[in-house]
Amino acid sequence: MKKYYYLLLVALCTFFVSCGGNSPKTVAEKFAKAYLVNHDVKEFTKFLDTRTREALLDPIMAEYHLEQQAIVKELKLKYTVNKEKSFVNEAGAAIYFDITSDTDPNYKKCQYVDLKKDLDGKWFVDLYTFPTRF
Repeated sequence: MKKYYYLLLVALCTFFVSCGGNSPKTVAEKFAKAYLVNHDVKEFTKFLDTRTREALLDPIMAEYHLEQQAIVKELKLKYTVNKEKSFVNEAGAAIYFDITSDTDPNYKKCQYVDLKKDLDGKWFVDLYTFPTRF
């Protein structure tokens, strides 16, 4: 009987770990919402590596972020995951987004979020490959 409880415990742990919020797609979607929809600096920098996060939170970057927030508000961007182009493997992941605008019907872009794993196995956005201008 203890054997079955142990197997059930292992199965539940596996389920919760695999359904956790650190899958590449989940991290990419949270980043995209914070960056593309709101340009919420404090939120989207949570998904970056420490060095990049510190650089973007530097007070010198404040004007750039205000400019980007104004553009995002004006365009009212929406995104959907492009499952056909997106991929995940051991080396990393690339999640592609089709981006449109509520205010500009001609605005259509396909951008991707490149993700890598840190030493703890946690996914983070590699901002050096992500286009930073709209």
